[in-house]
Amino acid sequence: MNFTIRIIILFLIVGRSYSQPKEHSFQVGIGYSLISSPIEMGKYWQPGLTINGGVSFNIGNLKYLTTIGYQFAYFDDQKWLNSSVATSDFKTISNNSGMTYYYIGENVVWSPQSKSPFAIYVEGGGGYFFSSHGETFAKDDSLNMLIKPGATSPAFQFNLGGGLRIRLPKAGIYTIIGMRQVFALTKPQTTRFMPIFVSIEF
Repeated sequence: MNFTIRIIILFLIVGRSYSQPKEHSFQVGIGYSLISSPIEMGKYWQPGLTINGGVSFNIGNLKYLTTIGYQFAYFDDQKWLNSSVATSDFKTISNNSGMTYYYIGENVVWSPQSKSPFAIYVEGGGGYFFSSHGETFAKDDSLNMLIKPGATSPAFQFNLGGGLRIRLPKAGIYTIIGMRQVFALTKPQTTRFMPIFVSIEF
């Protein structure tokens, strides 16, 4: 009996919280990425996919977003080996192409209050990402140790972005369409440019 009463009270609390203006919400996003290779391999861009999600807290015109995410970048080892940055001292040991990034961070999003369904937004933040490389390139022992298969390399990043917010009041969500530029401040020094990034909040 006591358990049933607790369940009813819990549903009442949850229902009341959703009937009030939201102070927090959930957000998921997906985007097409261009990711630069680590500086040790020479800089060139790789296409990739970004998926992230998190919880956001609304404070006036600001949205404070805690997010975790996943990125995968396709790595064409033959293209790199044939490029000007590759030398005869380098060799590929594995044919498993790809770089995977996991990251966790904080973001602040600003958008003006507007009755219009359309509004601009800007964002900025930072966090840590962990990269896992699917390729081994060896020039000497130290380089081989740095980017051996399956190695994870934590690095601090910061990001800047902006775009267009489209409010969908009937669905109770809005979609933000824009771009995000991400910079790593420590090794591996990668830059991730997301020219297409769509996020849905609910």
